[in-house]
Amino acid sequence: MEKHTSKSYDHELTVAKELLLTMGNLAISNVGKAIKALSDGDKELARAVIESDKTINDYERQLDDKVVKLVAMRQPTAVDLRYIMSMSKAVIDLERIGDEAVKIARIALYDTPIHANVHTLADNVRMMTLDALEAFNNHDSRFAFDVMQMDELVDSEYGELLVALQDKDEIKSSEIMHTLWVLRALERVGDHARNVAELVIYTSSGTDIRHSEMSVVRDVVGE
Repeated sequence: MEKHTSKSYDHELTVAKELLLTMGNLAISNVGKAIKALSDGDKELARAVIESDKTINDYERQLDDKVVKLVAMRQPTAVDLRYIMSMSKAVIDLERIGDEAVKIARIALYDTPIHANVHTLADNVRMMTLDALEAFNNHDSRFAFDVMQMDELVDSEYGELLVALQDKDEIKSSEIMHTLWVLRALERVGDHARNVAELVIYTSSGTDIRHSEMSVVRDVVGE
């Protein structure tokens, strides 16, 4: 973002962005911790993830308040308004990533085995979200495009794991359901990371590329 004549305005934007990044990093960390709790059977860690979600929700409320004040008191220009509104939408996706971490953590509280190698998928969606945050922080639409491409890989991995799960015989229905819930939660984390990446491109270009073909997005970002 460009610097403004009002230093206090720049400070308010910076504070809001830093809070968003803090919130996002906590949500991503919770996804990793939830997967670890699931793998290790660590119920204390799972409970810590669930408890930590309260902090994420508090960040969401704080950011909502900051966005309202920025719009109401600063009367931002078109470019700034796109950025502020994108920040508001990104907060929703980051909060939902936290919710998905909680879902995985709650499954970790059971002793049900997970019949899928979720670690590669988990690593990829966590990297996606970290990259989406970095793209948002740096206003980097080309890096955001890379995140969107990675979402296609994640969707492919998700589909392959579902097919592999169907081929497993003699598995209890409860074990199948818990495995499906974990896989679905991770796939949704990837979707939310993609949403953040789309917001970066919208902020930079002014073009809403939601539901667009990747070829269209490529033209928008100049790839």
